[in-house]
Parts: sequence; structure tokens; C-alpha cells
Amino acid sequence: MKRGLQPDSRCPGSGMRMISRTYTIRNIEAADREQWEWRAQRAEARGDSEEAQALRDSLAKWEKEQGQERERLVCAVCQSGALLAGILADRIGIDAAIVSVAVVTAVSGLIVLLRVRETLPSARAALGTGGQR
Repeated sequence: MKRGLQPDSRCPGSGMRMISRTYTIRNIEAADREQWEWRAQRAEARGDSEEAQALRDSLAKWEKEQGQERERLVCAVCQSGALLAGILADRIGIDAAIVSVAVVTAVSGLIVLLRVRETLPSARAALGTGGQR
């Protein structure tokens, strides 16, 4: 199977054709280093030396790659949600970003529940039971 960017692929969520986007890996700041080291120390305190090492390895990889341009395929429809989550994670933290995405998902579900009406006849109506058991 061919690896890499395949522009003819489709998004599993929306079914839309994937489009190519270029992005730059941002530079590491002092606050980033402090946060990653704090996470690694927390993992070590829990006795999880593998996680601590994985965090340090990830930071080292980030240091090597910072400033580089990358290309990836994204869905024209779904990318905005991922972009918003990434911006929120950078600005207010990953935990708050996860909660924000959960709230947006719940609100959209409530909107659909309250506003969208079923257009297909229900199974009970199709069977002629009229909703009675």
C-alpha cells in the first residue's frame, strides 16, 4: 500500500475529498519546556519512567523539528473543528480545550434533538402498530 499524501482519499467523517494544507511547527518557548519537564517529573513521581522518557523524547523531537514546514491532508469540512481545538489548547490548556469540544458537541446534539424532525416513518408506524405495544 502506498504511503504519504494521497489527495484522492476521503474523510471518514464527512466523506469529502481531503485537501492539502501546509503548516509550520512552532518554536518551543520557555513555558513549553517547563510544562513538559513538569509532566515528566509527575510521571516519574507516579513511577511511570516510560511515560517520562516518552515526554522527554517528544520534546527533543519537537526541538529538532521546530520551524520546519509540513504538509498534511485535511477535510475541508472537519478541519475547522480541529483547528479550533488546537488554538484552544494553545491558549487555555488541553483540559479546557477537551471540555470546550465536549460542550460544543453536546450543544449541537441538543440543537439537533430540538430542531430536527424525523422525515422517515417510524418502524412502528410502518408495521401498523401505531406505537402501541
